[in-house]
Amino acid sequence: MKLKNILKASAFLILGAAIFALGYGWGVKTKDQGSPSAQTQTSSDMGGMKGMEGMAGMNMPPGTAMVSPDKQQLLGVRTTTVEAKPLSKTIRTVGTITYDETRVTHVHSKIEGWVEKLYANYTGKFVQKGQPLFTLYSPDLLATQGEYLLALKSYERLAGSSIPEVRSGADSLVQASKQRLALWDISDQQIRDLEQRREPQKTLTFYAPNSGFIIKKDINEGMKVMPD
Repeated sequence: MKLKNILKASAFLILGAAIFALGYGWGVKTKDQGSPSAQTQTSSDMGGMKGMEGMAGMNMPPGTAMVSPDKQQLLGVRTTTVEAKPLSKTIRTVGTITYDETRVTHVHSKIEGWVEKLYANYTGKFVQKGQPLFTLYSPDLLATQGEYLLALKSYERLAGSSIPEVRSGADSLVQASKQRLALWDISDQQIRDLEQRREPQKTLTFYAPNSGFIIKKDINEGMKVMPD
């Protein structure tokens, strides 16, 4: 059993010595014949200098790199004349378009009534400032117009009274009725027209306070509207 182990160890030693000898012989052979990679690198460097023999004697500043025309063609180098021009860049992104809140005007009724005629009858329509938007029939408005005309008639009758309190009372009644109409967005011109006609107007016309496009329309002809 011991003899068998000794023979096995001897065989390993002989195999290791043979491998070492082969490696040493290959290293010597490689050294004698020269390094293939070194030869390839030298050949490549020489090829890169092809066409640059006449530039060897030029005085180049420090940090200058020379690239042969062949290498420039392989690298895809392109040259052009330096010129001054504006630089621009296109940016593609996403966003949300909305209306300028400082230029949006909300038109609504401050009194209860029914829409008789609708002039701004579709979304997107352009209207000029002062153009009629819709007319509204309101029993309260009709009654207030009658009260104003009655107060105006009473003031004219009592304007020549010798009693100051009577004249002052009649004038206060006129101003109160007129103020009520103004609070319902009845314009001064509409009040003057009422004074000239001396007859209540059945409907009130709402006009565009500014020029612009209709971006929202919540009413139709015949619809009842509320102050809220």
